Formats: sequence, structure tokens, C-alpha cells
Amino acid sequence: MSVEENKALVRRWLRIFEERRLDAVHEVLHPSYGLHGGESTSPWPTLFRSLEEAKRGWEKAKDESLPFTITVDDMVAEGDKVALRETWYYEGKPIVNAMVFYRICEGKIIDDWFCKTPLQ
Repeated sequence: MSVEENKALVRRWLRIFEERRLDAVHEVLHPSYGLHGGESTSPWPTLFRSLEEAKRGWEKAKDESLPFTITVDDMVAEGDKVALRETWYYEGKPIVNAMVFYRICEGKIIDDWFCKTPLQ
């Protein structure tokens, strides 16, 4: 995939995640998807080793987290990697700053390195 296609894939993933459309994650996430990082006080688990594990974890946490929107502040891509600086908003107020690195494999996101800082 091209760098622009990789960036579009990540933007699509952010919308799916933001909307909590767990039925659509298989469209953008590789079966061997891994989430690395996070932060320990979040209801979102900090590590997943497969897409199925991630879906189970997100389903459990879905009702515990605030509805939020994500704004991409910066996006840089090279080769099979896309890096983001993003802000999460709840009711128009920023609640989280995050840095995320994605790796793309076979047209889907296979790795997600995530580090966030709550703003409240």
C-alpha cells in the first residue's frame, strides 16, 4: 500500500474506534493485531495479542468509557508505519493527548503502539 493509503486506513480505523463499531474492526485490523502500551488507569486494556482478544477487551470496556471524538493533530507516514499525535474530546473538552504508531501489513493494521496522557 502507498503511504497515502496507509494514512487513509488509519483514519478509517479511528472512526471505527471512536464510534465503537466492533463489528467493523476486522475490516481494518489484521487477525494478528497487537496493541502495545496504553496506561494502567484506563478502562481500555493496555495490551492485546490478537484481534479477537482486542474485540473481547473493547466489548467489556465499551460501557465503562466516555463517548469521545478524536482529532488528529499531526500524522506522519513512511513505508509501512503511520505516526499520530491526537487529542480525544468529550463534550467538546479535551480529555486525552495521545501518541500512536501503527504498522500496516497486508493492507491492515497489525501493530498499534499507544501512549496517552489524560488531561483531567
